[in-house]
Amino acid sequence: MNIFSIIKSEWKKNLIHMFVILLGSLATTSFGLASSNLLTAVSEKNINMSKTWIIIMLISSFIWSLQIFLEAISERRTIEAMNFNIRSEISEKIMSLSYADFHENEETDYVSWLINDISTIDQFGFGNLYMIVYQIFTILLGAYILIDFHFSIIVTILLLSVLMFIVPRFFTKKLNEQMLAVTESNEKLTTSYSDVLNGYDALSVLDRKKYFQNAIELGSNNVALEKYKYAKIAGGLSSSSNGISLLSQVILLAQAVYLVFVYNVDIGIITACTYFGSFIFANLVGINANWIEFKSVDKIFEKFNNKTKHTNHHSERKVKELENSIVLKDITYQYEKDNEEKVLFSNLNLEIKKNKKHVILGDSGTGKSTILNIILGRLSPIAGQALYDGVDYNELNQESLQRQILYLDQRPYIFNDTIYNNLTLGEKYTDEEIERVLKKFHLDKWVKSRKDGINTEISYNSKNMSGGERQKLVLARGLLADRRIILMDEATSAIDKNTALEIEKLITTDPDLTVVMVTHNLRSEISKLVDFTFNL
Repeated sequence: MNIFSIIKSEWKKNLIHMFVILLGSLATTSFGLASSNLLTAVSEKNINMSKTWIIIMLISSFIWSLQIFLEAISERRTIEAMNFNIRSEISEKIMSLSYADFHENEETDYVSWLINDISTIDQFGFGNLYMIVYQIFTILLGAYILIDFHFSIIVTILLLSVLMFIVPRFFTKKLNEQMLAVTESNEKLTTSYSDVLNGYDALSVLDRKKYFQNAIELGSNNVALEKYKYAKIAGGLSSSSNGISLLSQVILLAQAVYLVFVYNVDIGIITACTYFGSFIFANLVGINANWIEFKSVDKIFEKFNNKTKHTNHHSERKVKELENSIVLKDITYQYEKDNEEKVLFSNLNLEIKKNKKHVILGDSGTGKSTILNIILGRLSPIAGQALYDGVDYNELNQESLQRQILYLDQRPYIFNDTIYNNLTLGEKYTDEEIERVLKKFHLDKWVKSRKDGINTEISYNSKNMSGGERQKLVLARGLLADRRIILMDEATSAIDKNTALEIEKLITTDPDLTVVMVTHNLRSEISKLVDFTFNL
């Protein structure tokens, strides 16, 4: 993905917008040509021609005004379509990442990509590109008009243009690097804000309002510093470019005066050189600055591409519904702590049989959750094998493996959406299928009691849902998606005993489910329903 592939994805809209931009360049050029010829007509005391050129100036002004309105609409329509395509492509890349690859970045980094970085691409990428197109059209049309007055004018313009293109090159590398620094500071700012806002309750209880304020101010100051550095470099670019532009305009005007005195060229050349000279050199300055800023967004696309590369080397062998068992054979797992590799467990053996109910018991830190993540395919052991119906996990397609499994922890995720959309997650199901899973988990009456029924809006922090209702809703979601292997990671430890017992019984008494429960507190009522118990 790069900015040109995004532009190409909306080539029709871009082509229409380019035409609208050309219309503006033609209007400004005709206005300048008319004003130059008006001066010549006045000097010759030609009243009829003077009237004609005034009328042309009025028509040009009207077309220009209309074009400005059309350009604003066309530009926003085109840019929003391209912004949508970038977000769509980024989201597709993110959802294609493996579990480990996804968690190499903070969730807030992805949020920053989809908001801050796209806003930067909008402003510095697409906005600058359209300005460059307008500037090129205007320069070419202006140069054509000036050639008509005297051919030597174009020679001077070309020589001065070379100088104007050389000087700004010294700023390009620094500007690109600083643009990346700005986007990275935005990512850190998003993380910082999310951190203190999520920790509001903890800060409020201890009356640490100053900590909250300091965190907000520190994050803001860091972003402000990086933007200041960017502005400093951009200011140097603008200063040098505009200085050369003004000098070039004076040189061109001096040449026009010389041509009038020595070669008796029409006096209109002075107005033409003043008008078109300022346009040409100002736009050459603009092209330099805008092109450098336009290219600076390449760093953002590089970041997108580098941080969403696939490192998942699992094969394309699709996983079907479990027939026999999942086996962990002589598994060893280690992790890094304090720059040292720590072994969590070694030579572990475990068999998960189809439709049986399994419990893994152990104290905190013994690796219970790690085992579930190995079964789910999120983590890989350093030694031993994980086998799905006798096939090594390394030979399996990860996505199809995870389509067989529902993972449930203490805080199941609820989206800011309706109950219906939280159940279906965009997939199509019949009313009967939805009603069946709601009844199974005793949610049917709860749904009907809501004001808008199944279309009631709920959220992750919804006050109108208990912890048990969240767990049941996520379980219903999993069964609706035909997940038959249920991994429960201390899933009921944060809800009241009666609701926890109800949920655990619903799962352990279902003959069609393969269940693995991780807990440090197995209830006596549930222990009777469990087929296998493993102690760590």
